[in-house]
Amino acid sequence: MFKYLRLFLLSLALIFATPIEATDQYNTVQVSDYLSPVEEQVRNAAVKVISQRGHGSGTYVKIEGFDIILTAAHVTQGAIGDSYRVLGVNEQIIGKLIYQNRELDISAILIPEMTTRTNMRFHPLRNIANIGTDITYSGYPSDHNLLTFKGSVAGYANDSLGNVNIILHGFGWFGCSGSGIFDLNGNLVGILWGISSEKHRGAPQAIEDIIWVTPAHEIDKDKIFENACEISLPTPRQCRRFLRR
Repeated sequence: MFKYLRLFLLSLALIFATPIEATDQYNTVQVSDYLSPVEEQVRNAAVKVISQRGHGSGTYVKIEGFDIILTAAHVTQGAIGDSYRVLGVNEQIIGKLIYQNRELDISAILIPEMTTRTNMRFHPLRNIANIGTDITYSGYPSDHNLLTFKGSVAGYANDSLGNVNIILHGFGWFGCSGSGIFDLNGNLVGILWGISSEKHRGAPQAIEDIIWVTPAHEIDKDKIFENACEISLPTPRQCRRFLRR
């Protein structure tokens, strides 16, 4: 099933890839008073990541003083050092890819500080989230503006390489890949990278309420920090301890 899932995601990524002009505006509605403080924080940290193939979503976090966008590796399919456009609310910046794990489908982009987005604290769960954990995330499915979703951890599944993935029950669609998944305490549960599919009459059929997520403890924070230090000039103060090693 995982093979068909991958093929389905890649083929539909091309179908839904639409050119985006630099002048496009991405206005969002006023945040509802019914959102919890954590849900509002997650929404305010969500961004759109633009690539040559289309777009994905991402989450703005702070790691050791660096402004970082966490997203999915299949959203940023280029080489380390490649540039990507990151969109906030009526804001566009350029960031550089500094970390990528294609096997686990996670990546990180180093960016300048954003003015229309507020970074989330980087606090990944040390262990995989328990079944029944309530979650929230915000992203950009298809050609929609920013949307906020809720769901819960439904189970776990191994991919074809033996990696353990979190399975969510909620809603996901093409363009949401790369969204940060958070529990209701603001802890990072993982990075959304796909939805399930099955073959129906010989063609893949999307199952949009079964979502695949790479657990947050798989993110290599030290590697992100080291790579950010290596390309940052002048050398930031927080990098001196790393460079002395």
